Amino acid sequence: MPGAKYEQLSLKSDADEDVFTTKPKPKWSEVCVQKSLLSLGLILLYFSLSIGLTFYQRWLLTDFKFPLTVVMYHLIVKWMLSVVVRLVLQVVTGSAPLLLPCMTCLRSVGPTGLASGIDVGFSNWGLELVTISLYTMTKSTTIIFILGFAILLGLEKKSWSLVGIVLMIAAGLIMFTYKATQFNLLGFNFLLLASFAAGLRWTFAQLLMQKSKLGLHNPVDMVFHVQPWMFVSLLPFTIMFEGNLCASVQDKNRSSYLM
Repeated sequence: MPGAKYEQLSLKSDADEDVFTTKPKPKWSEVCVQKSLLSLGLILLYFSLSIGLTFYQRWLLTDFKFPLTVVMYHLIVKWMLSVVVRLVLQVVTGSAPLLLPCMTCLRSVGPTGLASGIDVGFSNWGLELVTISLYTMTKSTTIIFILGFAILLGLEKKSWSLVGIVLMIAAGLIMFTYKATQFNLLGFNFLLLASFAAGLRWTFAQLLMQKSKLGLHNPVDMVFHVQPWMFVSLLPFTIMFEGNLCASVQDKNRSSYLM
């Protein structure tokens, strides 16, 4: 036809273009090796820090007989650090940090903070009374309470594998503590109470960070809102059991300084 224009079609097919535009996918074995190395590194880092902190606390509490006071100072320092980090993020990003209303914190964050305070405080208190080996074995029962509360709150489904895990942990604890020569009943009960509270703590924390619409997906925001409730949960026990002792130690140090 007159005036008709013809264009030459490209000889390259779509498959040929995809060969040059798409990146080659990594092999399945390489992905597995990378993820395995990353997981192993994180596990080693966690256990090294956890074991180091346990031995340090045990060494500290042999001379400084105020485990709850140590936890209270720890909570204050963590809250202050979270405030500093939130201010830095506000300056860098230009967006205001998350601040929940008081009633929302009371209903949603309060139970998590109260359980967390009991867990940390009584774990530290029990560590003063028992050996590190008994402390490690008793705190391993936390998984029993986590699974139990996760099933009750609908985070996990019932299965025979979970029942087997619970029974094996319970049997190991019984065999380890049976006729133990360095067994302290009070410290053992403190650690069991801490494990029970830890089950509530991590279950509530998962609900807050994963299934809640509060926006507490950032760990710094979570620490900022939870630490005050942890402080409140331990304050009565600290005043009741360590308040007079701290006052007597201060008076003794003051008198020795004046002499």
